[in-house]
Amino acid sequence: MDASAPQAWRQGQIINLTPSTHKLLLCLMRAAPGVVKKHEMEYLLWGDEPPESGALRTHIHDLRQRIDKNFTPALIETVHGIGFRLHKPFEVSQE
Repeated sequence: MDASAPQAWRQGQIINLTPSTHKLLLCLMRAAPGVVKKHEMEYLLWGDEPPESGALRTHIHDLRQRIDKNFTPALIETVHGIGFRLHKPFEVSQE
């Protein structure tokens, strides 16, 4: 993944990301294989402003559609009651 551009690559394919999904994926990749708590993700996207109910779930769903839908295995794991994590460590390019 290129940290400076809203794109990722999986199995040789370019995956275009929205600004929000880019932030979430970068956060998950930097924490991998650790868990990122839901409130940390909400703060990343909305700062001190509380998001609407279900807003984070919507963004995570969008991210899953982009990076997991057409690939096996799924990379994003829900850690119930805590947050989310990626199954594998990843390389983040600072270019």
